[in-house]
Amino acid sequence: MRTPPTPAARRGNTPAARRGNSPARAAMASMAGGTLEYYDNYIYALAAALVFGRVFFPTEAGGVATLASMATFAVSYAARPLGAVLLGHIGDRLGRKRVLVTILVLMGTCTFLVGCLPAYSVIGVWAPVLLVTLRILQGISVGGETAAATVLTIEVAPPHRRALFTSWSANGIVGGFVLATLVFIPVSALPEEQLYTWGWRIPFLLSALVTTAGFIIRAKLAEPEAFVAAREENALVRVPVVEVFRSHWGAVLRVVLCSLAFAIDTVIKVFALSFATTEYDIAESTMLWVLIVSHLGALVTQPLIALLADRVGRKPVFIAGNLGCAATLFAYFAAIQARETPLLFLTGFCSVTLAYAAINASYPAFFAEMFHLKVRQTGMALGIQIGLIAAGFAPSVYLALTADDPKNWLPVAIISAVIAVAAALSAVTAKETAFTPLDQLGEPIADTGARRHPHQPGARPEGAVSHHNRLEDAMESRTRGPVIHITFGRPEKLHAMDATGWTDLAESVRRASADPEVRAVVLHGSDRAFCAGNDIGEFLRLSTAREARDYFLGLVVPAMEAIVRCEVPVISAVRAGAIGGGAEIVLVSDLAVAGTSATFRLPEARIGVWPTVFAAAAPYTLAHKPAGLLALTTAAADSGTALRCGLVHEVVGDDLVDDAAHRLALTIAEGSRDAIRRTKRFTTARLRTEGMAAVRAALAELCDETLLGPDATEGVRAFREKRGPGFASSVSASVPAD
Repeated sequence: MRTPPTPAARRGNTPAARRGNSPARAAMASMAGGTLEYYDNYIYALAAALVFGRVFFPTEAGGVATLASMATFAVSYAARPLGAVLLGHIGDRLGRKRVLVTILVLMGTCTFLVGCLPAYSVIGVWAPVLLVTLRILQGISVGGETAAATVLTIEVAPPHRRALFTSWSANGIVGGFVLATLVFIPVSALPEEQLYTWGWRIPFLLSALVTTAGFIIRAKLAEPEAFVAAREENALVRVPVVEVFRSHWGAVLRVVLCSLAFAIDTVIKVFALSFATTEYDIAESTMLWVLIVSHLGALVTQPLIALLADRVGRKPVFIAGNLGCAATLFAYFAAIQARETPLLFLTGFCSVTLAYAAINASYPAFFAEMFHLKVRQTGMALGIQIGLIAAGFAPSVYLALTADDPKNWLPVAIISAVIAVAAALSAVTAKETAFTPLDQLGEPIADTGARRHPHQPGARPEGAVSHHNRLEDAMESRTRGPVIHITFGRPEKLHAMDATGWTDLAESVRRASADPEVRAVVLHGSDRAFCAGNDIGEFLRLSTAREARDYFLGLVVPAMEAIVRCEVPVISAVRAGAIGGGAEIVLVSDLAVAGTSATFRLPEARIGVWPTVFAAAAPYTLAHKPAGLLALTTAAADSGTALRCGLVHEVVGDDLVDDAAHRLALTIAEGSRDAIRRTKRFTTARLRTEGMAAVRAALAELCDETLLGPDATEGVRAFREKRGPGFASSVSASVPAD
């Protein structure tokens, strides 16, 4: 029943598109672009702390000039929410890639123009006016950067590695700071006359090269296929900022409060730098090298901490980072007061490389996962940038707090610690999303009318096709009257299910369940296979019990539950082999039609594991002995055996399977949808509750006791070496029975 994909779908599924959408490529492009973007941002921050007070303000202003210079740095933070709305709209409506390129060009142009501005001594008050104008435009640009880079990456990342891949956008921020600081060190060492006339301009003018490099990198990206599919189905919202406040206002508020933690970053990079060099006469080069070394260390620790966030969750890592910053800031300021260089490097390492790195590594995935795909960029960007207003004005506020006693850093440390604790408490209220499938993230958003005929609201055209293309062509849905036919993708892999396949199966069934016009769902494979179960290659990459638990509970079980909880009957049309997870899909389906050539096999014991979903759910669907026959032998059962077991309810000729399943679905459709829904709920009640609870318990046992055991180790090794396993606990089939 597979129909040719639309031209747009074919374009999204070309090898080039898949390469453009690979997680590693997206992560590296996000880091590279972020490095270049934040290079521009941080050279302004460094110049504001060290130079701009004398260049763009009257020399007789003294300390007020430094405060005014800090304010020009802060003003961009006030513009960032505007950038979040404007650029978020572009990202959520027109594309993630498009907004990333727009951001980079806007920032690079403004930074270059800052380097061209005349000083106050040349054009008077127009100098700070033009400086503030360009800084506002920079703020608009930065307002969308982190969210755009994170969203593009998270929508192509493997489910169990979303924090790792999105952490590279945070690494881009750190890399931008390191690059800006390295460029500024020789510039700041110039004699004052040269520094304040032309020297400070060099890093800004170099942004022309930086912007060109960033444009080349980002122009090669492809749009995430999940976003492309939603756009092609006209499933995007018209005004994302309105929708985000309607359905995700709680998530926006939570991100705002959690983003208060970023004030710690500006305190370390801007206030403490100025404080140490002006009040305690520590050499600018010393402080800059402290920052460089600690941030270089963060480039290493952040991906490692992100791996931890993928294992234990985003919340504990984010909370631990905030509490760590609350403590280490006191030590950092004490080291400044002591003027002890080794102590400065040590406390810089503790505060930046460890504590703040935990915040940086976890927040991209943590924040993005609070939002639905349709408003993900707008929601994340807006929440971050509103919270960052506090971060932007923090250095100016702290300078005002220390005005009476410039050397007293204690109020600054106390307020920073309070901010960090407040961010941690806000994170406590969030849901843990590390193990939630991508399509289940965020709050539900009403269907915008995709698949509806433009002249008949609510009508669905016969034969409408939608392609859910993420990493591969994973799933295809075809409408035939009141019936949705879902065909598994990856025919070259015998329809083996990878992470994308399980996610798309769950999403496709849920969509059908929520559609009031659908009366039944039919699942199809092809003449070669119905479904070969889990992609064994992906399964073998699960190296720990924790990874296996996350994979099965986060992907396989939600797909099975979507079938069981579907509001309309789900029918499996099996023309060929249903293996492993494929047989389990048939098991949890309400009805199944099999061809005479169809076979059913549960081969898990051959690699030392056991068919957990089948074994746990079968008692609620099949009789005890038939279920045991299938689960224990690992041999293929024919369609006749499956019929006697109750796994299928009808056997027909192979060429009649699809039509028989469709006719059955149409027969069901003749009844009342409400009556069908209630009937299914009662007939599957025990499977939905006790059965799925048993499945989860079985998977926990599989992961803890079986996956890393000697039999599983031998089974996996034998599979890789293409030989028969030699289980210590098995008896060879060649040994005759007594």
